[in-house]
Amino acid sequence: MTGLHHIVTSQRRGTYWVILALAATMMLGGGGVTFPLAEMVLQVFTAACFFLWFTGKGRHGAPQASWLCAACVMLLPTLFLLPLPPALWHGLAGRAALIDGLALVGRQNEWHSLALFPAHALTSWISLAATALLIPMVAWLDRRGQILLFAVLVLVGVLSLMVGAIQIGGGEGNLFRFYYEADNYLVGFQGNRNHQADVLLLVMLVFGALLRGLHGFTRQGLHPWSVAVVALCFDVAFALGVVLTQSRTGMALLPLALVGQAYLLGPIMPWRKKPMKAALIVALVLAIGAAFLMTRDGTIGTAMARFSQDHDQRPEIWANSINMIGQYRAIGAGYGSFLRLYEGEELLESVSDIFVIRAHNDYLEFFLENGLAGVVALVAVSGILFVNRKRNAEATPLYIRAFAWMGLAQLGLHSLVDYPLRTMALDGFAAISAGLLLAGSFQLQKSNALDGNA
Repeated sequence: MTGLHHIVTSQRRGTYWVILALAATMMLGGGGVTFPLAEMVLQVFTAACFFLWFTGKGRHGAPQASWLCAACVMLLPTLFLLPLPPALWHGLAGRAALIDGLALVGRQNEWHSLALFPAHALTSWISLAATALLIPMVAWLDRRGQILLFAVLVLVGVLSLMVGAIQIGGGEGNLFRFYYEADNYLVGFQGNRNHQADVLLLVMLVFGALLRGLHGFTRQGLHPWSVAVVALCFDVAFALGVVLTQSRTGMALLPLALVGQAYLLGPIMPWRKKPMKAALIVALVLAIGAAFLMTRDGTIGTAMARFSQDHDQRPEIWANSINMIGQYRAIGAGYGSFLRLYEGEELLESVSDIFVIRAHNDYLEFFLENGLAGVVALVAVSGILFVNRKRNAEATPLYIRAFAWMGLAQLGLHSLVDYPLRTMALDGFAAISAGLLLAGSFQLQKSNALDGNA
């Protein structure tokens, strides 16, 4: 703990504004646009933290690439808010029905934005802007700030697990269910069990990065067996939390999170010692036995039973989404348009009593709303990360870069079957990963002498 105490007490001015903004994002950003009050409070708080950080030390040292990346994120929804002349707007795909409706009130020849629902597009722009500001703030952090960030994220993850335990123990309708009172899942600070599963899995990776970082900030390093025991206890608790979310994708991604954490902790774990090998075998046997017992427990058994469900509506939603993409083609309909379009475009054979608010595939929804412009923006952001990789490799240890890529990979995999990137909380995690991958040489000057064994 001496290393952590030194890290906390030796931070640069401005670091705490970054940490506060990120902690608030994880705790208040889980509801999505369905709960606008929490998002509005978070957006104002993030803007205040950014202002205090920027007017202090923030405008010095944040890599230019991080500002460029944030600008690319904010530019895309901005383009959809720009008004277009009638001659151009009338020729866009998917606008015919709207033009006919506007003609009834004599407004068909007015200028209109590219987004079909500009008010919803503006709401999305504000949310994206608030999380995009986190990219240069994270990229500005030095090594001490990065380790403190990991520690705070782990603390938030532990708090969310504790809140989730109260949610499960208190049943439906207790005060700790901040969004949906009728649910009986472990959701923590999130409004969706799948998003909470993502948070727990990401925090497992963060915990590996934290221990690895602390190992480099202590004179003799952390004791390997202490690391092994602490990591095992942490993983058991968080793995149980993932199961109690009853998120099938979360449970499917759990082994990947464990493997990722093992990679991060690899150099400081006693892998090659015989007692460790025996402990791993015993742990494997216990895990198999625990999995068998879990299927017989009421709550956990229900979670496991979700894998045997006969019908999943996602394929039908994807088919409808692809059909909608065909109607709007390469132009896109603007952020926040999916729900309004889906209500009118859903195929009759897939209509049910389930209220569909998302495409359950972030890639399909993103392309529907942004068209080819969205693809260009994704390529631009990827290009910035690729071009900056050499400078980042010089400034940032391999384990931090590996953690950042693992976090993006997990969000990317879950986005195939759900919508993790539709909340500010998980957008914030993506911003953290991007910021860590864009950290520049400024951080290297301050940190090299202190973490040579990290």
